[in-house]
Amino acid sequence: MKVVYFAPTSTLYGDNIALLNILQVLALKNVCFLIITSREGEFTLKLRELGYEYALCNFNPVWWPTISSFRDIVLFLPRLVYYKLFGYLLVDRRRIRKIVSEFNPDIIHSNNSCFKLGLEIANDLNIPHVQHIREYGKLDIGKSYFPTKNNYVQSISKKNDLVLCITNDIKRYFLSDKKYRNWHVVYDGVINGKNIFIPIKEPYFLYVGRLFPGKCVFELINQFAVFVQNTSSNIRLKIVGDGTNEYKEKLVKCVLENKIVDKVDFLGYSSDVYSIMSKALALFVPSSFEGFGFITVEAMFCGCLVIGRNTGGTKEQFDNGLTLEGDEIAIRFDNDEDLASIMENISMNGVESYYSMIKRSQKVVMQCYTIDISADVVYGLYENMLKNKSEK
Repeated sequence: MKVVYFAPTSTLYGDNIALLNILQVLALKNVCFLIITSREGEFTLKLRELGYEYALCNFNPVWWPTISSFRDIVLFLPRLVYYKLFGYLLVDRRRIRKIVSEFNPDIIHSNNSCFKLGLEIANDLNIPHVQHIREYGKLDIGKSYFPTKNNYVQSISKKNDLVLCITNDIKRYFLSDKKYRNWHVVYDGVINGKNIFIPIKEPYFLYVGRLFPGKCVFELINQFAVFVQNTSSNIRLKIVGDGTNEYKEKLVKCVLENKIVDKVDFLGYSSDVYSIMSKALALFVPSSFEGFGFITVEAMFCGCLVIGRNTGGTKEQFDNGLTLEGDEIAIRFDNDEDLASIMENISMNGVESYYSMIKRSQKVVMQCYTIDISADVVYGLYENMLKNKSEK
């Protein structure tokens, strides 16, 4: 079996880590693959390390231009022309079509729903297409599908193609009351091996992930400032991840204005995140709507208490745990204002009082979110897809 993966992002966050995880299992099943990505970076460095073949190209986003300020309003039409006309022309489709055609894949698999190049090439070459949907769009990253979400759904829902959603909630969001037999839910494969539990924690709370408004890191810092003002605790806040300079400057300004410079550490991107998680008092997932919550599973695997907003993929993971264990596997919150009191409770009661919750969460992630389970499901769907094609 031969598969071409279109993986537009160049960073090593959830979408590409999930892809790398299943590729290492699929390779053992004699799947040959080629990855098409946007630029050199952490992702291609890992591809070279693993000996995986890849090619580079430009990708044209599937979104309307964002409107979040007066400047965005002024630039809306120029950006629309650039994205939809010049952006389209910048993508060297002829070269990519040639590369894909020479590889002669059985399947083309698009690793996220931010771009349609994989779908377009698959249609051009009459190759079955698999669309992975890892984001809501409007709810989590503030982006709207062009021209409409319904148009996008129709374009990826052809009878012989597949759509893989990383949560049931994302599937519901896109389909509403529509019925498509070729839409499936496949949870990301996050972990394999024996889980980690370090009982003696270090005095810090943790955020890990991209830094942009939908992740609500600004709100987390503000609530940490309230916690600092209300207590004499020596607990720090460590922020691991990267983002735009504009948003990072906003976060730094928030720290300065709240006079908590000596309590907050910006660590940037880290490849040692499991070690950082395993020693933290708690990991906070404040995102307005998390698609799946890759970091949530990783933290639980590492024996770290998780505090997450009761929405989207975070809620679905917590609900799965509650169903399987009959008790909560993490601490939920509904409003930003709840965070400071949660921090105070952890500080006063000690993380030891949450050990049973942490142990339940580890049991659940080993049952639901292993790399082998995810890869086996994807491989099975590939086989059925090709079998159905050959029978027609």
